[in-house]
Amino acid sequence: MNEPFWIWQQPNWPHFSWQAEPLPLRACTQAQGRLLGMLGAVGGDSEVQSSLDALLQKPRRPR
Repeated sequence: MNEPFWIWQQPNWPHFSWQAEPLPLRACTQAQGRLLGMLGAVGGDSEVQSSLDALLQKPRRPR
């Protein structure tokens, strides 16, 4: 069976719980900045640029 995609398909909807620990957003933002910096440094190298573009794309919705 596929995992639920919509929030209302979750088994605990609408009674959610959460973890109090903060999300590691700073590390994600720094990693994204490094990748964007690499992308700017490669200039016209289309193979490297294509690889970095693939890494920076948003994940697709599971089917």
